[in-house]
Amino acid sequence: AEDVVGEITYLGTSSLVVDVYEADSEITDYTDLEGIALTDSGDSETVTLEDDAVYQSVSSGVASDITLDDLAEGDMVAVTTDEDGVQTIIVLEVETAGDSSSSISSTDSTSTEESALEEAAGETDASAE
Repeated sequence: AEDVVGEITYLGTSSLVVDVYEADSEITDYTDLEGIALTDSGDSETVTLEDDAVYQSVSSGVASDITLDDLAEGDMVAVTTDEDGVQTIIVLEVETAGDSSSSISSTDSTSTEESALEEAAGETDASAE
């Protein structure tokens, strides 16, 4: 099966939907995407998660094992299947074309989300008056 690379737009317990990105050259090593530009293709694809799927995250060029719980919407991932049929979902360390913010570390994005939620909550209070 062909690898799918894209940004997670929906994350379920047994499937995920990715906004498919196309690489400008063939990716042979998902731990090293230096010099490879990914462009949003505008297509989305639903990926069924296998029960025995392997989850990994790349940081500083090293892949480490994670779990499904570690995935988040907005993550850029590669879904690969090896010749033995083992599915691997790899959270990539990437910079997408024209958007350097995607390489922000996860701690930053969490705090941004929290402040956005607080703002949203504040707006709701204001409108309730």
